[in-house]
Amino acid sequence: MTLKDQNYVFESVTMAVSALGMSTEQSGRIFLALREMLSKNVLTSQELVRQWGNALPGAVTRAAKAFGKSQEEFKKALQTGSIRGKELYKWLVEYARLLREDFEPAAREGAESLQGSLKKMQDAVELLYLEIGKGDGFYKLTDSINSITCGKLST
Repeated sequence: MTLKDQNYVFESVTMAVSALGMSTEQSGRIFLALREMLSKNVLTSQELVRQWGNALPGAVTRAAKAFGKSQEEFKKALQTGSIRGKELYKWLVEYARLLREDFEPAAREGAESLQGSLKKMQDAVELLYLEIGKGDGFYKLTDSINSITCGKLST
């Protein structure tokens, strides 16, 4: 599997995890399953159904679609362990493409929402600095912080 394909798969899975707002534990299971697939060099029902299927909505249906054959053919290939090597890599890249198709809009919306929130926070902090800076407010704040950190709180 090329480095470019590895990055594509990783970014796609990350995008889906982000779009779904998964906890650290849930996303850890997703990436553990991915790591196990790659280290074993075979797609098994354990990683797909138990780990991805429980966390990613539509994981099994998407997996069969990425395989490019019927559900029955996919199940048989999964049971016999025939999705391995280059076939596994090809499947992962297609699965990643389908993840992007399904989750990219929500991930993009979430990122834009976060950026908007961060911008609002930045604006509020800048306004706070301006207010503190009026008159001698900044110096009083600085003196208070220095007093607290030196253990000498003066009134």
